[in-house]
Amino acid sequence: MASRFHFGRIYTYFYLQIISMKRSLHILLMLVFMLIAPVFAAGQNINRVYIEKYKCLAIDLMLQTNIPASVILGVAMVESGAGNSVLSRKFNNHFGIAGKNTNAIEKLGRHTRYKEYESDTASFRHFCDMLASKPFYQTLADKLDYKLWVPAIRRMGYATSAYLWEKKVKTTIVKNKLYELDRISLDPLGK
Repeated sequence: MASRFHFGRIYTYFYLQIISMKRSLHILLMLVFMLIAPVFAAGQNINRVYIEKYKCLAIDLMLQTNIPASVILGVAMVESGAGNSVLSRKFNNHFGIAGKNTNAIEKLGRHTRYKEYESDTASFRHFCDMLASKPFYQTLADKLDYKLWVPAIRRMGYATSAYLWEKKVKTTIVKNKLYELDRISLDPLGK
């Protein structure tokens, strides 16, 4: 009878240890979630602020050039880290476009191959002008579908990691519902 009692005590001890570890694991997971959740929320907030700041410009350019606003804004968000990159902050370059830059040493302390723009608007406009000069533009100009535009931009050699870039841009468009900007009507009554 003593050995049975001893076995029962051991079993109870281990059972209580497992219960305690499960509680500890639950508490640990809750703490991790509480620490990580604000990071994700902050990232979403940064995206929202960027979208609000530039959506009117993207829509205006869409109406002028027939390039979807979702594409304009999606590429800008990916290339500039939603306006947080050094290029966008110091050179108003939201698209990672290479070109002449005479102020790089003064602003960065080193040379850079990326173009500086007078304003954010000039950067956005140059991006649209660049796309409008490409051969695929004529075939897509009447189609406001980001699913057609993003692969076409990838094929023209816009990014070095082409397929990853395409996936990031499409994910950004979908995650932030930028495709809704492409549905803006020219009709003030929305008909």
